[in-house]
Amino acid sequence: MSKYKRILIIGSAGSGKTYLSNILSKKLDIDVTHLDKIYWLPNWEKQPVTFCEDLTKELVVSNEWILDGNYIQTLDIRLEKADLVIFLKVNRFKCIASLFKRRRLTKKHLINRDDLADGCVDKLDFCFLKWAFTFNNDYAPKLLEVINKYPDVDLKVFNKREDALEFIENL
Repeated sequence: MSKYKRILIIGSAGSGKTYLSNILSKKLDIDVTHLDKIYWLPNWEKQPVTFCEDLTKELVVSNEWILDGNYIQTLDIRLEKADLVIFLKVNRFKCIASLFKRRRLTKKHLINRDDLADGCVDKLDFCFLKWAFTFNNDYAPKLLEVINKYPDVDLKVFNKREDALEFIENL
């Protein structure tokens, strides 16, 4: 039995957050919530910040959860209750390649993006690619700054997906 019951999985788009959270959910028999699914309205319209904050407060009340997504605006709420943060700091080129592969598979209907909100389709525009490309240099330090305020939360940073999968296998 794992000592971890409240787990955050964060990282760049294309880093493998959703894949990893689904594997972890099956391994630990803990439900996963993909924050992209509930933080967005159709056509990628943002939910109001207060809605996301209130919803996050409801999600973390449970004794067991896996939350997949970054969303720095509600990170403190999640970290106050978390046992473990898995941070996928995967190479930017691997993330970009994964985004193109995922988009191709989605368009061919070979994968179903059930981690997205209703009315949101997998997108791959310049802004999204730029965000993924600059994530480790620009956004990751901001996330780590918030995470470091919670020394009781176990932080595992993985530069390779294989290392994260090995960690999960050994839980």
